[in-house]
Amino acid sequence: MNNMDQALSRHRRPLPLGELLHSAGLVSEEQLDQAVLAQVRSGEPLGITLVRMGVLDAKDAAAAVTVHEELVTSLAWRGAGKTPGHGDYLPNCLKLGQLLLVRGEILRQELEQTLLSQSKTGHKLGELLMQKDFINAHQLADALIMQQRLRAALELMGVDIGSAPAPQPSRAASLSQVSRAHAPNA
Repeated sequence: MNNMDQALSRHRRPLPLGELLHSAGLVSEEQLDQAVLAQVRSGEPLGITLVRMGVLDAKDAAAAVTVHEELVTSLAWRGAGKTPGHGDYLPNCLKLGQLLLVRGEILRQELEQTLLSQSKTGHKLGELLMQKDFINAHQLADALIMQQRLRAALELMGVDIGSAPAPQPSRAASLSQVSRAHAPNA
């Protein structure tokens, strides 16, 4: 039994969104409990409840919900004895370009244009997006941090996310420091 099968068998409802958010360090257990109670009263989705409560920002919620949806789909395919064509799958929703797209930081056309440039030059996607002024250092740092948190959360949850290398924390931290140093004073 591989890690995906173990993750599927551990959960009656495959990997709840709240568990992913908590494992990623995006919400505390107390915040999650409060949100679930509010969700039961309101009937709205958990991500919307957390945003409305001010616990999670909309961009992080969108990224986490997308990863969660792809994870649930992947587990459902595997539970049915099928694969969606990507082996143990999932890294697509954790790719930097996809996270920036889901977070509303870039447009699909900008991503496609930059991926084409990347295929010709071999440069890092984030650096190319910044060179083209599609994103700034702060947006890149936020997306890299979110990517790292989601990867770590899925690994903690026992989900095999493939062999794609995780972003280096020092890179994300240095980008965040650069963006703060160049940010206008409020």
